[in-house]
Amino acid sequence: MIRLRRAAVLLAVAAALLVVSQLVLPRTVETRIEKELQSALPGARLVRASVEASPGLKLLAGRIDEVDLDLRRVPLGDLVVDALLVDGRGLIVDVPRLVQGRGVEIKEAEELRATLVIAEADLNEYFWSQVHEARFFRVSLDKGRALLTGEVNLLGRSLEVYVSGVFRVEGPASVAFIPEEVSLQNARLPEALLDLITQEWAVVLDIGKTPFDLALDELHIEDGQLLIYASRPPEVS
Repeated sequence: MIRLRRAAVLLAVAAALLVVSQLVLPRTVETRIEKELQSALPGARLVRASVEASPGLKLLAGRIDEVDLDLRRVPLGDLVVDALLVDGRGLIVDVPRLVQGRGVEIKEAEELRATLVIAEADLNEYFWSQVHEARFFRVSLDKGRALLTGEVNLLGRSLEVYVSGVFRVEGPASVAFIPEEVSLQNARLPEALLDLITQEWAVVLDIGKTPFDLALDELHIEDGQLLIYASRPPEVS
């Protein structure tokens, strides 16, 4: 009878530990991840993490079933990313490193993908810092293409110039604006001037180092937004 009571007590304690771990551990891990990402990305306006693990005790070994991260207004180098959305599954994180405040290191991941949302206004700020401090042109994003509209002085005349082009992934951490068409108001551009404008406005967006070594895969332009999709390279997994 005493043994049965002890067994019942042990079962009750074990059940209580499971319940508490399921309630407490996920939020504890979320808080640590948020704190470390905020430290790694100073200036980010919002950092939110959501983790799922069943049972919750597996989090003690760094095993996460699913993770969702929502970061807003994230400065990556000279570029401000309006939103950085990350989702992953089957992750193993370095718990000692996380607890000691030395960052978020993902040792393994079955899948880890991210979407970087760059607003038209932030893209203009980046272009102005890279191409011309006078801010004599603007970038518009519409229907899968980018259009730069500005003014140039040609023989004492101020003329509107239009540069139409596309964005392309040029490397694991960079996106290039490729001018394809250049037109000038009521004027035919000499070939030399056309080449000069094309070279000057061929700007590369240096995304820099993302939190989890994500490599850029593809991109898409929507009205007023540049969407860049990234994933964890296979060799990192």
